[in-house]
Amino acid sequence: ELVGIVKMLRDHGRKEKYLHESFGWNERLDAMQAAILTAKFNFLDTWNERRRKNAGAYYDVLSSCDKVGLPKVNSDVSSHVYNQFVITTERRGELKQYLLDRGFETGIQFPRALHQQPVYSRISGQTSFPKSERLAETCLSLPVHAHMIPDQARSVANAILEFFN
Repeated sequence: ELVGIVKMLRDHGRKEKYLHESFGWNERLDAMQAAILTAKFNFLDTWNERRRKNAGAYYDVLSSCDKVGLPKVNSDVSSHVYNQFVITTERRGELKQYLLDRGFETGIQFPRALHQQPVYSRISGQTSFPKSERLAETCLSLPVHAHMIPDQARSVANAILEFFN
């Protein structure tokens, strides 16, 4: 039982993906992973710039599509690294399947609003946060990783335009 609790605490307080039952930490890094990350650190700026270029390709193609909400960035305050490129759409499930059928994998990193997580629902009770809930229902993460190129992002974006046309 204690091992189960410690495993849950080291993984953001979750027993299963996207279901946080307790407060926790990100303590999953072992010595081998630390060594790998140390070696990868030298590439971080290059990889961040590649993701920014891929995000730029999404913005270029999708900015004209009123069926897709794009990430908002305040460039006066920060520089986004696009760990994820999360769009919103009322037809998330259909679009996700359409893209998958064309070989484009997408993700739903946030299937629940924060207050809907068991750990926070104990605090928030039955309080509703409609905007957060709506985002959880409509967000879809597009591929944006550093090992793709902007032409690949444009292909995904063009497939999204095809879907809505």
